[in-house]
Order: sequence, then structure tokens, then C-alpha cells
Amino acid sequence: MILISHRGNISGPNSKLENKPAYILEALNKKYQVEVDVWYDNRWWLGHDEPQYKVEENFIFLTPSLWVHCKNAEALMACSMSKINGLISPTFFWHETDTYALVSNGLLWTYPCKPLVELSICVMPERGNYTKKQLKKCFGICSDHIEDYKNL
Repeated sequence: MILISHRGNISGPNSKLENKPAYILEALNKKYQVEVDVWYDNRWWLGHDEPQYKVEENFIFLTPSLWVHCKNAEALMACSMSKINGLISPTFFWHETDTYALVSNGLLWTYPCKPLVELSICVMPERGNYTKKQLKKCFGICSDHIEDYKNL
């Protein structure tokens, strides 16, 4: 099962550090994969509601184990064009409140509290009433409390 830290969080939300590059790297160094919120406007940015932290393209495209949540159409286009052109491409997706969003690696980013399927990345399972059996069925979990799921 894939364990994905939500915005770098491991043991609970921390809005002051979420999406900061150093915070992301800390989670990666602890062997978690990490979902990041990414914006593009001829430069790459991290940030949930708006671009906050400027990063180099290499951070987005060459950092292993990142799950890139494209937050604007430009980020989605830049990631899609790299994939179409056969270049190195991050694992990326776009979603708002869709039940399932297709991720570039073929998995399904599953909105909190929605039904899980075998290809689901269960997002924020702590918000739903999932059983241990249901969680074990999915492909991965993304959470602010990802350490809680290590022994699942």
C-alpha cells in the first residue's frame, strides 16, 4: 500500500508548514510519498489556495514520490504536455469535488468519504467511516495523519 503525506503532514495538519519545500523534503526523507499543491505561471509554485513558495521545475519533475495536485489549468497543461512529449513527467492530477479523478499513473484519486475501489488512493480516510477491511482494499492512502496508517 502506498502511504502519501498530505502536503508534507505526517502527524496532523500544520497549516504554517504545508507545501513548504523543506517540509515536503522532510516527509520524503521519512520514506513517505507526498501530495503537493502546484501552480504554474511560467514559474512553478507550491501552495494550497494560491501560489506561495517558488520552486524550480526540477523540484516538480525530478523529486521522486511527489503526487502533483495541479491547482490551475496552466499547471495541468505543463504536466500533460511533458507526458505527451515523452519527457520526464511527475505523477499528477486535477480534482475539485469529483468522486474519482484519474491520476497520470492510472490510479484513482478518491474524494474523502466516497466509495473505495481497488485502484483508489483514499484521501483523508479519517473523515470517513471506512473499516480496516475497506482501507486494505485500496491502493493507497493520503492523509495529514499518514503515520497512523503505517501498520495497516
